[in-house]
Amino acid sequence: MQRLLIVGAVRDAAKTIQQIHMVFEKSFEDFDKDYFLVESDSSDSSLKILLEMSRTYNNFAFVSLGNLSDSVANRSSRIATCRNEYLREFESRDRKYDYLVIADWDNVNRYLTKNAVNSCWRSNDWEVCTANQKGAYYDLWALRCEDWLDYDCQLDFLRNSNIDGVRRSYFKNFIRPMFHTQRFNQWTRTRSSFGGLAIYKAQVIGKYRYSTRSEFVCEHVEFHEAMSRDGVRIFINPELINSNWTSNVYRSCLEFLFYIVFGKVYNHVRNRRYYSHFLLKT
Repeated sequence: MQRLLIVGAVRDAAKTIQQIHMVFEKSFEDFDKDYFLVESDSSDSSLKILLEMSRTYNNFAFVSLGNLSDSVANRSSRIATCRNEYLREFESRDRKYDYLVIADWDNVNRYLTKNAVNSCWRSNDWEVCTANQKGAYYDLWALRCEDWLDYDCQLDFLRNSNIDGVRRSYFKNFIRPMFHTQRFNQWTRTRSSFGGLAIYKAQVIGKYRYSTRSEFVCEHVEFHEAMSRDGVRIFINPELINSNWTSNVYRSCLEFLFYIVFGKVYNHVRNRRYYSHFLLKT
């Protein structure tokens, strides 16, 4: 039986941790598996639930990094710090794993199934296999893929909305890429992708780490692009469905409606909420 470690960074996930754990137990039941989560900055009962689960399940462990926001202002840097912690744990364990599974522990993985997971092994032509969603693909910020979305959609929107207009720029960077159809019928090779779940062959982890420098970037992109430059093959598996319509998709569609109705007024409000001090650096 192949062995894998399922990891994730969690914050304020008290409502979903136990549910997603049950989903993973069923979806990865053909594997010998352990769990290791890294928590930070939670204001709900996440720590209490993690402690209870670690006492209940012999293969479940976690560590809390406390209030990282006190020392690390940048959200992406905080997440990267947590992700590097589980990479160190993966490499330090005496037990030898065949795979590392990096997963989000929110509702994005609630529709994952055993058949979806096992579909990854219908092909051997990959080192990293990442998730797909029905309806619309939500994880655009982590995506770098030729003929789909090969740039930072958030920064492109910030920089070009005054040139292209906020409605056109939002449609180009968020709405159109979400409904890209190629992913439904073939494995799609990317330089970076995540989608809430990624399976890594153990031997590719090695020297790679997430960047923690304070910039407005998605932490997955540099991590994956470093792998890609070394020839690591990253794919979106169209059958590795972990979700249907996510809250991110609903939010983006609603925001697009607000742009149609309110235009630049809404853009000003959104930018202040999402980007705050990063606006001065882009």
